[in-house]
Amino acid sequence: MSVFLLFGCEIAMFSLLLGSYLGSLGLGLIILGGSGLIIYPLFQRLYTLHPFLWVITFLGGLTTLLWASYIDFFFDTNFVAVFLSVFIGIVLYSANYFFAKKHYSDML
Repeated sequence: MSVFLLFGCEIAMFSLLLGSYLGSLGLGLIILGGSGLIIYPLFQRLYTLHPFLWVITFLGGLTTLLWASYIDFFFDTNFVAVFLSVFIGIVLYSANYFFAKKHYSDML
């Protein structure tokens, strides 16, 4: 159960960070609810943890892309945010995959 709690907290954190970037708590809650509406049927159909991993990777990468865009504005570039977004996406997927593999290896 700890894996589902961790994944749920990550999804909530990234959803609310996206909402705060755009200046709207309501939008963050809508993203959070939409994520739940996407994950639940996929989990029920596939019965695997991959939908959680995909959504966390997508939300984490998108959050990093938006927040790191401030660095791009400061340096007047356009590659720092993309590089950090891809890097954080890979790190998040790898860390969550190995954590899930350690605790719920039968669901991967």
